[in-house]
Amino acid sequence: MNRREPPVQPAATATTTQGAPGLPPPSGSGVRERLTRTNLAHGPTRFVGRRRELSELRTLVAEHPLVTVTGPGGAGKSRLACELARLLLDEYVEQGGAWRVDLEEARDLDAVSAAVAWTLGIGFGAGIGQALSARGATLLVLDGVDGCVGALSRLLPEWTAAAPGVRWIVTARAPLGLEREARLDLGALATVASSGGAPDAVWLFVDRARGAGSELVLDGRSEREILELVRRLEGLPLAIELVAASAGAFTPAQLLEMEARVKSSSLRAAVAIAWDALESWQRDALAQASVFAGGFDVEAAEAVLDLRAHPGNRTTREALESLRRHALLGATLGVEERGAPRFVMSGPVREHARERLLEVGGRDAAVARHATHYARAGMDRARRHDGPEPRAALAWLTRESDNLIAAHRRMLLRGRDGATLAVQAALALDPLLACEGPGSLRLTLLDAALSVIDKEALDPELRLRVLEARSDTHRMLGRGQEAALDAQAALTIATERGPRAAVARVLRGLATIAMQQGKVAECRGLGERALAIAREGGDRLEEGRTLGLLGSASALEGRIEDATREFEAALSLHQETSDLRHEAMDTGNLAVVEHDAGRLDEARAACNRALFLYRLSGDRRLEAEANGLLATVAHEQQQFEEARELYEQALLLARHVGSRRAEGALLGYQGMLLAETGDLEGARAAYGRALTILRESRDRSTEALVLGALSAVEAREGSLESARSTLGRATESLEGIVDPRARAALEVWRGHVDLLLARIAHTEGDEGRAVMLRSAAQARLDMKLVPERGECRRAADVRLARRALERAIESGPRSEPAPPPRQERSDGEAEALPADAPADALVVSARGLWFRMPHGDVVSIARWRPLQRLLERLAERRETAPGEPLTVEALISAGWPGERMLPKAGATRVYTAIATLRRLGLRELLLKGDRGYMLRADVPITRVSRS
Repeated sequence: MNRREPPVQPAATATTTQGAPGLPPPSGSGVRERLTRTNLAHGPTRFVGRRRELSELRTLVAEHPLVTVTGPGGAGKSRLACELARLLLDEYVEQGGAWRVDLEEARDLDAVSAAVAWTLGIGFGAGIGQALSARGATLLVLDGVDGCVGALSRLLPEWTAAAPGVRWIVTARAPLGLEREARLDLGALATVASSGGAPDAVWLFVDRARGAGSELVLDGRSEREILELVRRLEGLPLAIELVAASAGAFTPAQLLEMEARVKSSSLRAAVAIAWDALESWQRDALAQASVFAGGFDVEAAEAVLDLRAHPGNRTTREALESLRRHALLGATLGVEERGAPRFVMSGPVREHARERLLEVGGRDAAVARHATHYARAGMDRARRHDGPEPRAALAWLTRESDNLIAAHRRMLLRGRDGATLAVQAALALDPLLACEGPGSLRLTLLDAALSVIDKEALDPELRLRVLEARSDTHRMLGRGQEAALDAQAALTIATERGPRAAVARVLRGLATIAMQQGKVAECRGLGERALAIAREGGDRLEEGRTLGLLGSASALEGRIEDATREFEAALSLHQETSDLRHEAMDTGNLAVVEHDAGRLDEARAACNRALFLYRLSGDRRLEAEANGLLATVAHEQQQFEEARELYEQALLLARHVGSRRAEGALLGYQGMLLAETGDLEGARAAYGRALTILRESRDRSTEALVLGALSAVEAREGSLESARSTLGRATESLEGIVDPRARAALEVWRGHVDLLLARIAHTEGDEGRAVMLRSAAQARLDMKLVPERGECRRAADVRLARRALERAIESGPRSEPAPPPRQERSDGEAEALPADAPADALVVSARGLWFRMPHGDVVSIARWRPLQRLLERLAERRETAPGEPLTVEALISAGWPGERMLPKAGATRVYTAIATLRRLGLRELLLKGDRGYMLRADVPITRVSRS
């Protein structure tokens, strides 16, 4: 993981990713069993019919990355898409999973992006497309996109290009018109019998009627009446379900009469029939429920629905249950809120209910009750987010985001009282937007809140809170100047009107901005002022948070022992005040400091504690970093198998949350582990992937570290020019960057080139130069590479580089010397070359002492016996079985006969030897196939019997 500095604490709001969907709660042992990879629940009713359409959709999804299921409202597009996604889940569960994203309330780019990101629990920092690409094979159902077609048409081409492993199913009334978009037109259910049985539309009616409590018996007469009814309803599943729900109160014949009286489309007629079947209190409840945006729970319904005008003391719960039985509300059971039901209303039903509410009056009052409930409940969850239950609070905010946004927008122009509710709704959403983005939506809501605060002259405390949140938003977006201006304005309000606790909080925010800008001394000054105020007022919560910030400042100043003491004091206060989120962050910060100090056992204990707290708080981004830190601890302690598993876990989590920078750094450390355990080819692959990602994320310091490690692998393989070139690129990456840690580690990695030059000098007989170069490599281990004070002197990156160089120095005398650079032929070799050797042939001497390329010079490999054996064996196979490769195992036996070694170590030796032969001239003739290596069969070869 990238640890150029300890994670910085946020100011007034959180800046980490918290418990969004995608992960289960932690187990009792604190070890994650698996990642949850779907949010698809089983439908509340049986899936009836649509076998042909389901098969067609399955084929289209297999053949096309984007499939749009089109059809009129009520055709069952969502149900079909989700049914297929559930059937295909096993094909995706090992990678990205299968998900439904509800876009019914989305209208713009921010809303679409937020819905996708919040559903999957990924951040916005690296881009949604890149985060999806890292997840691998994923199936996404984008449901109800008719209100955001323009935004989606701009985003989907970008996402599909970035994430080719994702399959998209979109439900819409019309196709999007995008390139490579396949289309499935969903028509009505069959109303004509086939194979002698009743058509699907009739069976759907019967199934839903019986599910609603009807004792309907399908005989000849009732079947004819139902068949006529479903034909009048045009076979639309939603219309059939709505009418069938009334079959308990009316016979099919009566329902036919009711349908005939409604002069409207089949779907509107079905909704009207269902409406007419309701009693007045049920109609009133349904009309008022139309003010909800998205789903809602019983608690919200009890706050919004007002049924006092109806006799009989009808309760909200009775109303919801009766509307569900009439198919006018859908209900799902979630794992959140202890499995409490969540209710949803289809678009056609919502439209009809809204019209009725406008006709009878009462919409303004219902909208006000809706905003009041969500503003108050949202502010309560925002406060809980800073307490012992941040995960649960954030999960609630995610579920209710559509309702909170609706409350904010509806109340902006409703006078002073409405403006207060609008601001509160924006502040309630702020923890979610601070944690998961998008920053642009967060800024839009806060700008609107500040505007209405000024217009209506609202409470200065609200202005203070909004300015703090907007300052943090600017900081997160990299706008340091704007962040400081808002924080200074907030400080003025806090100083003049607010409590002293607010002054301390704002000063901490200013200190955080200074730290992000690299002004550590200024950060310390502001933090110490905040700490003094917090202690003066007995504000233990703020004291703990400020101490944590000062711990980060001390670590950056190189005062490791001071940082440790400050973090420990902060953690004691976090536990006292039940500040779980900051306890998790500062436990992770302490783990970083312990690791930098080389106290590996203490770092391991802090890492494990941090992982437990991150899982409790739902902070998956920091959980990935903690897993990576724990992996490097295990790596340093030479617990290689444990480190390998932890790197894989951290990489998986980083990919799922879309943390590309963390993924790149983790791949770099994984490569170092592979190189240390002898898997040079695996290390090269990991370094290559890491460098691609680090360049994308512009993490130049970590890129330089990985390039340094790559140069060591190239040096071990004898590739002098490649190693030098790679070191040059690493030096260029650090131009203009003040990072002693990276520069120190890079100086150590350079020692591997010293050792390669020493091997070459030894091979050429220049033992004096060889000794001098080995001494230069040894001296790099003893150099004072960083200032006496500073975390970098003991940072893990320098230690890992030192250990790799120590191992290389220790193994040097026992290793075979590197082959010399390409040499011209000697007189003895010239005499051994047959006069009649064809000029266009590859000539190989006996025992592989030298070779001559077609139309080329003789190249000697007389001083490196394994190369000779490999070349001799390859030439023999070329003569006896042209086109048949030699396996790696066969080459190991040929090159190092009788020597025992691990398979990976042997494969690495073969890889290095083959690379050397290619570099000496055989690059075009020495080929690699699926089963091994061979000399080209279409180039003549001549073998010299004895040189």
